[in-house]
Amino acid sequence: MAQITQIITIHDYNKMTDEQKAALSENNMLAVVQQDWQQVRIDATIKLTCALSKKMLRSGYSEQQIAKQAVELADALIAELKGGVE
Repeated sequence: MAQITQIITIHDYNKMTDEQKAALSENNMLAVVQQDWQQVRIDATIKLTCALSKKMLRSGYSEQQIAKQAVELADALIAELKGGVE
């Protein structure tokens, strides 16, 4: 019985070229798993916080307000992405 030798997310699999996919399928038993939405949420929140922080701090927002806004935006982004994926 063949064994799985590599696990990747569907997001990473979709970014691969046809040549990369062919090389994997020839040499490995590949398992493609669904996206880890919690990790997407964390990554998006960090990136949004970085993008928003300078302008919002100059506008008088507190760090807590910026963090809360970034989380809300990340959640909205994930909801939109899930709607297009699932």
